[in-house]
Amino acid sequence: MQSMIDLLRQKLIHHRVYGLIRTEAALRLFMEYHVVAVWDFMSLVKSLQFLVCGHRLPWVPPSNTHAARLLSEIIVTEETDCVGGEYKSHFELYLEAMGQVGCNRSLIDQLLGRARSLAPEKEYEYCLEGIVLPRAVDRFIRETFAVLRQPVAVQA
Repeated sequence: MQSMIDLLRQKLIHHRVYGLIRTEAALRLFMEYHVVAVWDFMSLVKSLQFLVCGHRLPWVPPSNTHAARLLSEIIVTEETDCVGGEYKSHFELYLEAMGQVGCNRSLIDQLLGRARSLAPEKEYEYCLEGIVLPRAVDRFIRETFAVLRQPVAVQA
């Protein structure tokens, strides 16, 4: 197991994206698109939390308490990490970093605005209506939205 982790770590350390981000402009562009993946991850992990931990009333205990604990710990850290005595989500920290390097937030702000207005009976894709996304970003989000409709094992 450790050798697999070491191999994956080396692949990550030597990923070609690091060689592509050589200027502040390239960093801003990367962050403006990558923030969507950060948001997308939260949608996926929250979906898993709902499936594993439950999201119904009246409450019933989860069938797999180990998985529920793991997901709950991930969610607590992702949504409310303690940074400098304040609680902030990792997503909020990313948005702050975007501001520090002068990123354009219009894309993620549009997605968040649509997500906030999403009625429970609407499909996830409603978030994307009327928003012009780069093809790769659009494909990435739509693939995740398709995974959100799959069983828990596929989502995990």
